Amino acid sequence: MGYSSIRTHPFWKRWLLDKMVIEYATDSRNSRIRIEVGTLTPIQRAKALSVIVDCTACGIPMHPIRERRDGTLYYASSCKLEDNVACARGINARTDYDDMRAVLEAR
Repeated sequence: MGYSSIRTHPFWKRWLLDKMVIEYATDSRNSRIRIEVGTLTPIQRAKALSVIVDCTACGIPMHPIRERRDGTLYYASSCKLEDNVACARGINARTDYDDMRAVLEAR
């Protein structure tokens, strides 16, 4: 079964909702948010990295929880930047981040 959003995936309410945090960063023009995944057990981490949902822009299945080189996990709502710049920098991704921020701040 495909999931249109991480918020519709069963893993969301079970473990991720309480583990995600918002960090704010700024660049030269705009402030932006980064949605990080907090500490997970090794089993939760493996499951989080295996979650597949549809890209908010193009609909291709992708992994919304990703790992940085330093091992930290973060949320992304669209295709990887190196795979599709239009998805990663598009309005659908921005809207999803805004929606996600609202959900997380309302906890």
